[in-house]
Amino acid sequence: MDKQHNQNKVNEKKASELVLANKVLALQNKEKDKRIDELVLANQEKDKLVDELVLANQEKDKRANELVRANQEKDKRANELVLANQEKDKRADELVRANQEKDKRANELVLANQEKDKRANELVRANQEKDKRANELVLANQEKDKRADELVLANQEKDKRADELVLANQEKDKRANELVLANQEKDKRANELILVNEELDFLRGLFKK
Repeated sequence: MDKQHNQNKVNEKKASELVLANKVLALQNKEKDKRIDELVLANQEKDKLVDELVLANQEKDKRANELVRANQEKDKRANELVLANQEKDKRADELVRANQEKDKRANELVLANQEKDKRANELVRANQEKDKRANELVLANQEKDKRADELVLANQEKDKRADELVLANQEKDKRANELVLANQEKDKRANELILVNEELDFLRGLFKK
C-alpha cells in the first residue's frame, strides 16, 4: 500500500513536472511563434524596402538616362553653336577682306580722280595762258574786231566746256581734244589775221608812196 502510494506520488510529481514542462514548452513555442511573426514582418518590411530601393534605383537610372540624353543634346547644341560661330567668323573675315578690297579700290579711284583733276587743272591753266595770249593778240589787231569777238566767244565756249569737264569728269578726253582743235583753229585764224595785217600794212605802204 505504501509502495503504491509512493508510486502514485512519483507519478503525480512526474505528471506535475510534465505539465510544467508542457507549459514551459508552450510558452517557448508561443515566444518562438511571436519571433517568427516578428521575423516575417521584418522580412516583409525588408522586402518592401527592397522594392522601394529597386523603384528608387529604377527612377535614378531613368533620371541618369534623361541626364545623359540632356547632356548629349546640350553637347549637340554646343557643337552646333561652335559651328555657327565658326561660320560667323568666316563670314566676318570675308566681309573684312571685302571691305579692305573695297577701300583699296576706293583709294585707287581717289588717286585716279586726283590725277584727272591735276591734268584738268593743268589743261585749264594752259588754256588760260592761251586765252591770255589770244586776248593780247586781239588787242594788238584793231582791224580784226569781228574775228576777235568770234575768238572771244569761242574761248568762252571753250572755258565753259573746260569747267564742265572739271565738274563732271566725263567726256573729258573728247572735249579736251575738241578744245585743242578749237585752239589750233584759233591759232590758225590768228596767224591768218597777222598775215592779213601784214598785207594791209604792205598795201598801205604802197599807197603812201
